[in-house]
Amino acid sequence: GLPFIFFERRGYLNKYKIQAKTNAPAAQEKCITRLLLYHFCVNLPVMLLSYPVFRFMGMRSSLPLPSWKEVVPQIIFYFILEDFVFYWGHRLLHTKWLYQHVHSIHHEYATPFGLTSEYAHPAEIL
Repeated sequence: GLPFIFFERRGYLNKYKIQAKTNAPAAQEKCITRLLLYHFCVNLPVMLLSYPVFRFMGMRSSLPLPSWKEVVPQIIFYFILEDFVFYWGHRLLHTKWLYQHVHSIHHEYATPFGLTSEYAHPAEIL
């Protein structure tokens, strides 16, 4: 998303914008700062802690790679699972209490830009 902020600030993308309103550079910088904080303080620790758990569960990251006959059905299954979980999870986040206390942060920007898709409360990221 960072290259698009650069292009937007330079005006290269203005003819493609649907909304006339834009976010101030300070608002974009707030989003970037918070995302960096979340990536390093929430996502990174989760990834580092998850790796030993996945290894314990039998997942491997070494060669040989599984055959395409094993990979393709798993990819199809996880695309469907991800779509299902995302849809119902997002609907749940729009219930009154969760929206008010967690999900409203994701809707803070009235004029979205690429990085706002990740902009969320730490509980929602988890």
